[in-house]
Amino acid sequence: MSRKSKEESLLTRQHIILAALKEFEKRGVAYTTLSNIAKSAGVSRGAIYWHFTNKAALFNEIWDQNDFKTKKLKQKYQGLHPGQPLKIMKCLVIDQLQATQLNPLRKSLMEISFHKNDICDGMIPIHETRKKLGLDGFELIEQALHECVHHGELPLEIETKLASILLQSCISGIIETWLLMPDRFDLVKSAPALADNLIGMLKSVR
Repeated sequence: MSRKSKEESLLTRQHIILAALKEFEKRGVAYTTLSNIAKSAGVSRGAIYWHFTNKAALFNEIWDQNDFKTKKLKQKYQGLHPGQPLKIMKCLVIDQLQATQLNPLRKSLMEISFHKNDICDGMIPIHETRKKLGLDGFELIEQALHECVHHGELPLEIETKLASILLQSCISGIIETWLLMPDRFDLVKSAPALADNLIGMLKSVR
């Protein structure tokens, strides 16, 4: 395959993914067919089968791509703020909140995770998709909290398990509230203050 043909193939693949995401958000995963996706993408069903074995493979690819981006983002903040785990956590919270409003792809993923989570056989279970969005990463958050304590950024007596549950529940609640009522507040503008309040809350958890 020539370089141009390979680039065209990759563009088609990504176009199919974007169309699938749109249809999953609109119809729900279980009720979206490959025919729906093909029509939305302006390609044949055969073109979809060229890139993906079935709907489950297509669905799972969407979440795997997002998971990779989340890991890269964490590495970025670790490089910018070495030895400051609380600062890194704050940056990740702000980014997670703001991206829900600014990034149409992430917004769609959030909508699917919260409101269109009728996952079918062969697809990543909903609790795994939420982990990939950073919505259910309790273990990772607890580990990050331990690092904050180790660096003296959080009190020694903090109960990290309870704190991780509290923090993650608050973040999920903020996101779901905005998805249901986006006109009520600007998530991008509010994110820094919300993150500051969440960090302040952590310092008082016992």
